[in-house]
Amino acid sequence: MFLDRYNYNKSKKSFLDLNPHEDRDYLDFIDNIKKYNFELLNTKCICGKNNDELFSSIDRHGCFFETVICINCGLIRAKKYPDRNQLINFYAKYYNAITSRKNLSSEELYLEMSSHPITKKRWEIIEKHINFSEDKKIDIIDIGGGGGGFLDKHLKKNNCFLTEYDESLISFAKSKGVKTIKGGIEDVVKTSNTFDLIILNHVVEHWNDFDFEIKNLKKICKYGHTKIFIEVPCIDSLKIGRRECDFLGDIIFYHYHYFSSYTLINLMNRYGFRCIYSDSYSRLIFKHTNFNFILPKNLNLYQKVLSDIKTAENKRKIFLISFYLKNLIRSISPSFYNLLVNIRNFKKIFDKNFYLKILVNLFTYFNYLNLKKQYKGIIHLHVPQCGGNSINYFLKLNFGFRLYQFDRNTNKKINSYIDNKYLIYTSHMGIDFVMKNNKIDDKFFYILNIRNPKNRLLSNYYRNKKLSADNNEEYISLEDFLEERLRSNLDNIFVRYMSGDMIYDGSYLRQNIDQKIFEKAQENLNKINFVFNIDQSKKNFISLIKVLEIKFPFSSIFSKHKNKVSDSKYPKISEKAENLLNKLTFYDTKLYNKFKD
Repeated sequence: MFLDRYNYNKSKKSFLDLNPHEDRDYLDFIDNIKKYNFELLNTKCICGKNNDELFSSIDRHGCFFETVICINCGLIRAKKYPDRNQLINFYAKYYNAITSRKNLSSEELYLEMSSHPITKKRWEIIEKHINFSEDKKIDIIDIGGGGGGFLDKHLKKNNCFLTEYDESLISFAKSKGVKTIKGGIEDVVKTSNTFDLIILNHVVEHWNDFDFEIKNLKKICKYGHTKIFIEVPCIDSLKIGRRECDFLGDIIFYHYHYFSSYTLINLMNRYGFRCIYSDSYSRLIFKHTNFNFILPKNLNLYQKVLSDIKTAENKRKIFLISFYLKNLIRSISPSFYNLLVNIRNFKKIFDKNFYLKILVNLFTYFNYLNLKKQYKGIIHLHVPQCGGNSINYFLKLNFGFRLYQFDRNTNKKINSYIDNKYLIYTSHMGIDFVMKNNKIDDKFFYILNIRNPKNRLLSNYYRNKKLSADNNEEYISLEDFLEERLRSNLDNIFVRYMSGDMIYDGSYLRQNIDQKIFEKAQENLNKINFVFNIDQSKKNFISLIKVLEIKFPFSSIFSKHKNKVSDSKYPKISEKAENLLNKLTFYDTKLYNKFKD
């Protein structure tokens, strides 16, 4: 066995960045795989030979999952895998439930994909090889395209299609104007459509029958014209640092093949697709040709694949040393660690904020020590659209840049993260997130930011409307926006934050607010050290300086404590909108009136 270095399931030493939800739900799925009626069958290499060598017996979670490498051609694959019908069932019912997609709504998935920097980079590569014309629309299809976020850029300019198995994602993509086809490539073939551009973004590694998929792919190509964009978790990118050069990080139940760029190019050539672009980040573009390339019968890349992985493994050892060294420095002094990071990123030396951070960390050290005499740290329950970023900036300026903003989409309580590394902890989280055994740790100082509940919703609406206008898109009316919030139980957000309804994992959407929940929220709010009303920001900042006994208020030099959002003037709204606002903020208004002063 080549890669069984760690059992990640038992050892906590792994430095693979695994989503906590994914880890938990994946392990649960694997433990109960027979319950879901999945049968893992022996597989055979695409080259047709049965001459395999065991590569690894575990996946990245430490579960038993055998991976083999073909000695005849060098392609790595899963030793056992579900058949095609079971696989379709898996992607329709279970895939989203055991991946990081689980904690995102269809809209969040769409926005994440459409706005991600990697998406921008992918389109830059594609547009260099595709002739996009203002006069003529081209046909684009995204295979396994989720909610359609990747297609957002070309949605209005071209004819955009996608395939997907998940019904909720299909429904959302339709609402965005994407033409959808339920299923896979074989289902596209049934429509008789052909395409100028086919997107296979992290799809090919999931195919358990490469020959079947490729032959169907050829049927939806425009003969000798179609371009295909493929991205896969390739061995090439491991050598330049992806997953800290750790191949084991790619091995997982729903991945069937593990490619390098040359093994993938070799396979695609055999089916008449010529590679016109490839890079070290596992992004390739192929063009459909009118003939199949004649290749050696047994092109053996076995030694080259092993050599490249060993190269990555040697680099991984360096990453491992640096990983533990970075953690050691970060645990001793987060501010010194950040300084080193900035020095490493040389361009940041010329950023005025670089010098500001150094000065702040030096001149606020006394504030830091003074606070530590009273509290273990500060926890900021950051309610969106209530000036929370201004508060975070205030805290960073007065206590140095010792702030940690963690992911609220986690199954762990904040207690699992708090140590001596940082001073200030913040995120969009409810009070239950910081509770242990239904109690909060009174050794911390707790801040909650609030504002007029109606203005919070109006601010949210007009912000979204402006963002849409910047993208030359129309946004829904205020009435539709408020009705959508009401249907989704996105009402009384302050009460939901303070009632202990696990807002960080979305379960707050599952119940209606009543008097009992309101009283619970009110009781919990009494446990908060400081309720910060952004509508009275100047007064509140002065009070916060006194309460925290900040001897050197460094923030007063750089900040006027002026919150522009709270001073916004909104247009006059309709009677219907006013009534909807009243419904959405009924309990929040009661809570706000009680604590606003």
